[in-house]
Amino acid sequence: MNPARLVTFAMYFAIAYLVIKMFISSKRNGKNKMIIDAVRLINEKEMFFNRVDQLISTVNDPEFANKGRVLKLWGCAYHQDFSEFDSTLQELDIDSLIEDKKGVKSIDTNEDSFFYLYLAIPNVLHHVGRDDLRTTMHAKLQPYDEILGNQLSKALSDQFDKYYDSVDDRGQTFFEKLLEGDYEGYIYSRTMIGIYKNLA
Repeated sequence: MNPARLVTFAMYFAIAYLVIKMFISSKRNGKNKMIIDAVRLINEKEMFFNRVDQLISTVNDPEFANKGRVLKLWGCAYHQDFSEFDSTLQELDIDSLIEDKKGVKSIDTNEDSFFYLYLAIPNVLHHVGRDDLRTTMHAKLQPYDEILGNQLSKALSDQFDKYYDSVDDRGQTFFEKLLEGDYEGYIYSRTMIGIYKNLA
């Protein structure tokens, strides 16, 4: 085969690949916009729940429907309206939020959801006196302890449990190490590390 033709063919293949990647990325960005729009409505209780319910029922993607369920749990805790908390938690499919990248489990694209599941929602539940629901959430997440054990959000969650329950040093040693930049061995998004440090 003529080398020039081979290069031309490779270029067309690369262009087609990039177009497909851009299309997939734009679809994902559109769904992410729906999530962001819902988050912005958190202070408007009725509008927030309507938007999240619409997202869950209309998006044709299990990952984003479950991101919507995570937001709904957060809204239930935030507004202290627990009428649908248990049913939403039961419907939540955590597997859809975990990617399998060449045999390795990853939450890269959904670390925000795990931030809510491990940190934001339990924090609100503790502060409004609903540690029973915090325990229920932990039971839902418990099967994923081994898979997600090296995630910084999970490690922080474990330390906050010590803080809430007045166990050991209440997480003080871990929080100090985190603030000093000693979190080697944990997986985290660089965009989230500032938030994690602020929590400590």
